[in-house]
Amino acid sequence: MISFMLINVKCFYFLITTSDVRKSLQMHTNQEIDLCIKTNLTASIILVKALLPYMSKEKGTTIVNTGAFGCKTIASPYQSADVASRAGLYSFTESMNRELTQQGQNVRITYFSPNCVDTEAEQPYRQLAKDMKIKAMGFGVTLFGIINAISPKFADVLLMNKYSCTLQNYLSDERN
Repeated sequence: MISFMLINVKCFYFLITTSDVRKSLQMHTNQEIDLCIKTNLTASIILVKALLPYMSKEKGTTIVNTGAFGCKTIASPYQSADVASRAGLYSFTESMNRELTQQGQNVRITYFSPNCVDTEAEQPYRQLAKDMKIKAMGFGVTLFGIINAISPKFADVLLMNKYSCTLQNYLSDERN
């Protein structure tokens, strides 16, 4: 699923670009990878570039780049292209804030990575979450993200290794 939205609320501009494909990297076509990066990363960079001249005239404006669930703290298997593009967007956001600060601009850019929401787009993965006996939202997921940010190997021992067979059954090459 791919979509794009720009929302202006007072001095906040929300850039929402999404491309979510969950399957093995080997099953991605080169075109799917290219589209994922263009949607999640390149489009956001180009939109920020286009908005900055207008926003710098307004006082205290903020651009909010939206990521996806856990993409800056959890590198989920079978989402490698998506996770990589979102991590690039997160790094772009950090880099641009440093650049804007050095230029004395009043514009700030933030990165918002919401928890998973039970929407129609998540329909194919509801049974996976149920079989893994984990809640898609809540403190446990946030805590896992923090642990993963500190020590990915420890996060693997805690959860990823435990659920690798279930993930593989749902998202492996044979099912896609």
